[in-house]
Amino acid sequence: MTSTTSRKFLDQNMQLRILTAVVAIPIALGLIILSWATTALLILVLLAGATYEYVRLVQHESSSMLNNVLFGVAYLGIPLIMALWLRGQPDGLKWFMLVLLTTWVTDSMALFVGKAIGKHKMAPQISPKKTWEGAVGGCISGSILVLILALIFDLEIDGAMILLAVLLPIAAVLGDLLESKLKRRFNVKDSGTLFPGHGGILDRIDSVIATLLVTALVVLLFR
Repeated sequence: MTSTTSRKFLDQNMQLRILTAVVAIPIALGLIILSWATTALLILVLLAGATYEYVRLVQHESSSMLNNVLFGVAYLGIPLIMALWLRGQPDGLKWFMLVLLTTWVTDSMALFVGKAIGKHKMAPQISPKKTWEGAVGGCISGSILVLILALIFDLEIDGAMILLAVLLPIAAVLGDLLESKLKRRFNVKDSGTLFPGHGGILDRIDSVIATLLVTALVVLLFR
């Protein structure tokens, strides 16, 4: 593939990613904002789809099936159950919005900073395009946004919130890396094809799984 063809493909792929996000994000946010029940419906649909994709990834590794099942429960089941608990809290909607917005901004800034100034590969064997510069840029942006959103949503900025400002962006980066490692292990580019330009459900919720779990644990233990 020539450099011109490669750039054209990347431009088309980016346009497709943006179009998909413009359609999917308002639907997801609308369901989350509407009620706990519609949030639960959204999470159950995502869990079902993500479980299907995960099973497709691991089904050929019969010798480690028990380990794969246990990992799948820990990777998908526990975080999404904790997400339902978080949404059911008195300020559950505010927490959910803080998590989602911060995760998306962290991921986006990591991508943009990495493309702009990234030189040092973070984990070349797992995700060759990720750089330390991008990860740091994403984490700094995410940490600042957590505190800004806390003020906007009238959530107290205490020790727990500062802890969350540190941990949530890191969780977003690590969640993305974990799913990349999973795909490398089973030699697939994307977990699925449901979202044009993005891949499958696992490709879209990898960071959110981690950030929702971390936020739920901080709220449970320290708030």
